[in-house]
Parts: sequence; C-alpha cells; structure tokens
Amino acid sequence: MNDKIEISVIIPMYNSEKTICDALDSVNSQKKSDCIIEIIVINDGSTDNSYDVVSNYLLKTKIPIILLNQENQGVSSARNAGMRIAKGNWIAFLDSDDIWLDDKIERQIFLIKNNRIDFLSGNIDSQDIYVGRNKIEKLYKVSIK
Repeated sequence: MNDKIEISVIIPMYNSEKTICDALDSVNSQKKSDCIIEIIVINDGSTDNSYDVVSNYLLKTKIPIILLNQENQGVSSARNAGMRIAKGNWIAFLDSDDIWLDDKIERQIFLIKNNRIDFLSGNIDSQDIYVGRNKIEKLYKVSIK
C-alpha cells in the first residue's frame, strides 16, 4: 500500500472571474502544498471571463493546474469530470468562491496519517456538525449499512 499522500484539488467553476484567483491562491499557499499534486479546475460553461482568468493564472502557479472546459451541466457534473482524471490518492473539493485557511491540508493530513480514514469532512466557520440529531464533536465513524 502506498502511504504517500497525493492530493488532487478539484474546483468546479461557473462565472467566478472575481473569486477564482483567491481560491487558487489559498491552495497554493497551503503549508503542506507539497502533497498537492494538481489542481483541476472545471469551467462549467461560464459566460464571464472565468476561463481567461484561470488561463492567465497558469503562468504564476506553483502547483500544476489542469483547466477543463465543459458545457454548463452543474456543479456535480463538474466535480465528477474532475474526479475522472484526478491522479491523486486523495481528492479535496474547493468551491470557486471559497478559500482555505493555510493549514487546512496540513491538519487533514495529520488526521489521515493518525487514524483509519477513508473520507474526511469538516465544518464551516466553527458551525456545529450533526449526523441526524447527534452533535458531532470529534472524529465520527459513519456507516451506510
């Protein structure tokens, strides 16, 4: 089994010319960016200059970016298109109008290496997480059985 963590970041993008660079900057500024092997941006039929903004960003990124273009099919379709070509053994999703704290990947790698985890999710801005009516305050094993 390969213990090396290689992360593919998938960013679906639709009309995000004003926010996509901040999202990409937040990936490039991760403390553990060496574990991120690629950023896959899927332009989901944007009608603004999003595609051109990312094309120009390609010149200044330290992490390779793959820029795909597709007709507008929605965010799920865009994420699936990214997952089909991802090379990493872990996938990280980021919305094109969101940013990561600079230690997000570092914290998640710590959890991955120190626990048996197949899927990892987190909360937003310290909001509580619930599974059913149960408030989750630590790592929680979810079963679909």
